[in-house]
Amino acid sequence: MAEVPAFPALVPASQAAAFYGITLRTLSNWEMKGILEPIRIAGRRYYRSADLFKLQENRIWPRIARDLET
Repeated sequence: MAEVPAFPALVPASQAAAFYGITLRTLSNWEMKGILEPIRIAGRRYYRSADLFKLQENRIWPRIARDLET
């Protein structure tokens, strides 16, 4: 049986941006719009892996991308 890869509970902002193929500025815009809520540790932003996956699972991502283009 194949082993399921483990994901960290918290992901740094740079990895979260890479996960979606977006810039850190876009990630900041999502934060201001309430799309994602970061956890701040020592002045750095981290995101919950569960929140990142939830965006994909709920198919929110296509709507967000479309809304940001307009």
